Amino acid sequence: MNRSHFFILLVIVGVLALGTLLISSLMPFAEIGLNDSVSSYPGWLQSVAGFLVAFYKPFMPIGNDLAKIVTAKGVTTNIGDYAYVVFLSLALVIASLAIGIVGREDATEKTVIGDKK
Repeated sequence: MNRSHFFILLVIVGVLALGTLLISSLMPFAEIGLNDSVSSYPGWLQSVAGFLVAFYKPFMPIGNDLAKIVTAKGVTTNIGDYAYVVFLSLALVIASLAIGIVGREDATEKTVIGDKK
């Protein structure tokens, strides 16, 4: 593998890793019920709740859409649990893509057997 292929692979895996981290950071947002109320955070997090509310503010439409979908299906409590599963599933799929890309490149190099002379 030459340097340009390695760099492209590194960029792709880096973007997938960053996507995994960003989607994983939405899981606590689901745990607090998909809202931006400072009082919904645990006591030990309320000192930094302002920063967290500012971080989750752009994701409020996603939370509202998920809440509408789940309540339309008849769920009335623990809507955040359903959103948590969605965010966890997305993070695992993205992470598995990155692992698959790295594993495939690694496997092709190790399985090549040289010819005996």
